[in-house]
Amino acid sequence: MQSSEQCHSSEDCDGREVCRRSAQCDCAFASGFTNAPACDEFTSRTIMAIVVSSLLVMISTFAFAFTLATLLKVARVHCRGYFLSCSIFSFLATFAGVTSHFHGVVYMASAGGFWKENSVVPDEFQEIAAFLLSSLTICTTLNLGLMWIEFVHTTRRAEHVHSNLHKTAIWLYAVLVLWLAIGAALLILSLRIDRAYFKVWQLANAPFAVLCTAIYIAGGRSMHGVFLGAEQRCIQQAALIMIEAPDTAAHELQKAHRMRARAKMTLRSYQIFGSCGMIYVCSSIGWAALEVLEICQPAMWISHFVLRCSVYIGFCDICW
Repeated sequence: MQSSEQCHSSEDCDGREVCRRSAQCDCAFASGFTNAPACDEFTSRTIMAIVVSSLLVMISTFAFAFTLATLLKVARVHCRGYFLSCSIFSFLATFAGVTSHFHGVVYMASAGGFWKENSVVPDEFQEIAAFLLSSLTICTTLNLGLMWIEFVHTTRRAEHVHSNLHKTAIWLYAVLVLWLAIGAALLILSLRIDRAYFKVWQLANAPFAVLCTAIYIAGGRSMHGVFLGAEQRCIQQAALIMIEAPDTAAHELQKAHRMRARAKMTLRSYQIFGSCGMIYVCSSIGWAALEVLEICQPAMWISHFVLRCSVYIGFCDICW
């Protein structure tokens, strides 16, 4: 039953009630608990939230194991630069995801027993985890996209283009730092003043995710073209020396086959990641809107599930 107590923030409410959109204290919309102010009775909406969170625990754990294996492999072969930073970002992002989902399952399954008489702490925990996951996802996407673009222009040996790329990379990293600073400020305002600031960050995060996904796709398309060009050159070289040096020609054809395989892998990678990026943007907008407006809790959790799955598939695609 909804409380008649008016509120400005969740700190004005008793027990584990939160300040709802109607400016009245009640149990949290997302978890679906009833029996205010204790908010410890299960409903069908609570069961759905637990089921979805449990599925996300399994999916995120698989992604975490995949990124951990990639990080260990990169460390073993002593890779540096973009490879190492992307591996670290991916590992940390999936770790944040596993932690947040596991916390959500335990918190809801115990009817809030983790933090009795306090609804603020678990909300803060989830906001911090969501911020870390999203920020690390954006960092990984931008890193790998710029790595591909830089490799393409270095291969073409166009110094003036490489110089322009360097300036573009500096500008993009400056925008990334600015965006992370704005996100951190909104997160602090959400933790200290009002959770509405976090909703603002959720909605504003979508266009920046579109930018980073576009950079990743542009880099992937460029790399795909480089590999196809290398394949054609190898085939042409093999045709020229087929009679005079058949062994060398066979070697060139093998090289062409490798270039073709890499081109297909790159094409598959940026197509999968591009699809995940668009799904992420659409589902994040839907999730934030449904949560802010407190409309249709099952649809909100489905949007959340699709959002997180798109992120974890994207990380597995990058590491693959």
